[in-house]
Amino acid sequence: TAAYDYIEKLQSGGVVEEVGTRDGATVYTAHEFRMRLEVGDTSFELSSDLCRVIAESDTNREIERFVDQYGIGTLIELLPLVREYADGEITHRMIANILDISRAAAFQMTEELLPLLDAVPESTVHRPETSATDPESANTDRE
Repeated sequence: TAAYDYIEKLQSGGVVEEVGTRDGATVYTAHEFRMRLEVGDTSFELSSDLCRVIAESDTNREIERFVDQYGIGTLIELLPLVREYADGEITHRMIANILDISRAAAFQMTEELLPLLDAVPESTVHRPETSATDPESANTDRE
């Protein structure tokens, strides 16, 4: 069928690799890739992140709404900014200003894309565990 032909082409191109089976289905992993496309005066980078997000847009209304409102170009620009956010380099507000989108859209899409990009915000990685019953640790969050 067409799906199997497509997977074979992706395998032969080195984009995906078979890694096993689960519940009777073959499991594949995708390798990171980047490809620059130019159409007329417009160019953009097609990456594995973009492919993952676009594939998710079929079932994620927030992604579809964002593209409808701001365009695919803005989504493409958003992806590296989400990674910068995860690294603690920028904030939601900065993303909104850079892309000229609403703060609500920046917040919503950042939260939608973090798990898709397997990105964990720096603040959640380094935050020490605190106990609600330990008054000493509760005060450290306010300082």
